[in-house]
Amino acid sequence: MFSFLYATGLLFLASVLIVIGATLLTPPPPEEKWRGLTYQSVYAEAGDELRQSWDWGNKLLANLVLGIILAIYIYFSFWLS
Repeated sequence: MFSFLYATGLLFLASVLIVIGATLLTPPPPEEKWRGLTYQSVYAEAGDELRQSWDWGNKLLANLVLGIILAIYIYFSFWLS
């Protein structure tokens, strides 16, 4: 019997193949068109500004969120097994 969950995997695979095929068959866009859209291009221009924008409060809250996520993961890993 064919489950609908198999269809999602096949549709994902088809989407990946279409994107790869379109990427290989079309010429790359000029750099002016994609400059500022990717992390690499933004970071190259504003790297120091991005590093300086993270103060101790941002770092503390980011680590707190990561710690909570890790604690929930650990709790449910042992709870479900």
